[in-house]
Amino acid sequence: MNELFQPQLRQQNIQLPQNPNGSYDPCSGATPYATFAQCARTGVTSAEYGHVADYNFFGQLLGGNPNLKPETGRTLTAGVVLEPEFLPGFTASADYFRIEVSDLIGTVDPVLALNQCLNTGDNYFCSLLHRGVGGTLHATQDAYFISTNVNTGSLKTTGVDVALGYRTPLNFGRNWGSVNLNLNGTYLDSYITKPLPTSTAAQTYDCAGYYGFQCGAPHPKWRHVFTTMWETPWPVALTATWRFIDAVRISRASSQSTLQGTYNQIDYKLPIENYIDLAATWRASSQLTVRAGINNVLDRSPPLTSQSQYQYGGNLNTYPGFYDALGRYLFLSAQIDF
Repeated sequence: MNELFQPQLRQQNIQLPQNPNGSYDPCSGATPYATFAQCARTGVTSAEYGHVADYNFFGQLLGGNPNLKPETGRTLTAGVVLEPEFLPGFTASADYFRIEVSDLIGTVDPVLALNQCLNTGDNYFCSLLHRGVGGTLHATQDAYFISTNVNTGSLKTTGVDVALGYRTPLNFGRNWGSVNLNLNGTYLDSYITKPLPTSTAAQTYDCAGYYGFQCGAPHPKWRHVFTTMWETPWPVALTATWRFIDAVRISRASSQSTLQGTYNQIDYKLPIENYIDLAATWRASSQLTVRAGINNVLDRSPPLTSQSQYQYGGNLNTYPGFYDALGRYLFLSAQIDF
């Protein structure tokens, strides 16, 4: 429902790659990088050509689209579970997944729309560009890229989900309870996007290990949560959790021709992030349970970037959906069962 009826709004937050002549809009400046024939396809008139104002950030129209069609998908999974007799209490599982989605709901990347319009004149792409007064793409009410939700091409992703578990009693002269070790992780092998139904194989791109621009939110190759729980002989359980997120690079640093482009060096990589959480659960009575803990014990700050796009879960200069944006925080709760 959000994809259909989300309010539409305009923002000035699209950054185009810099052209060899130093401009961002290839149709701007006294000596535009693009020819008049190319710029005319994007809405530049003969009187405006050579006089279009340039800037490094441009507007876009974001929001829902009530004309969307539902996505359709196919999923293939295969897995194995191991419970070896020689190691009681240990379990391991690995599940391969391949997911393909057609009529994918997303947005058309403004850079892709601009380049395709310049080079092919395709009406689909050219209709996504609105130039304002004087032919500019910036700083007027009428200048923006349409980046509302649309049915684009398709998505194919493959990878492996891994789960390891081990439970063992602690008997050192007396009963000290038991320890539970659990690891849940995902290896992302590929995250391949076909931008439009008519896109060729050469126009697809793989975002595994990348973020930003066409790739949007981070797609780390490996993520896991490792939990150690001590179930004491008393009505108390203590838990330590390690959350790991692999590093990702800016998509324009990729060797893939469909992703390559200029970028700020500060955005080159979001580094590996490790978070440690501690928690305790006290079963005070049959009806009262008290929980307390500290998340992000080491007070790790989130990685910062200028490419945290709003439509991909970005907020200001990071991705709160992937990284702890608040730093260290404490919690305390009580549950009463009647």
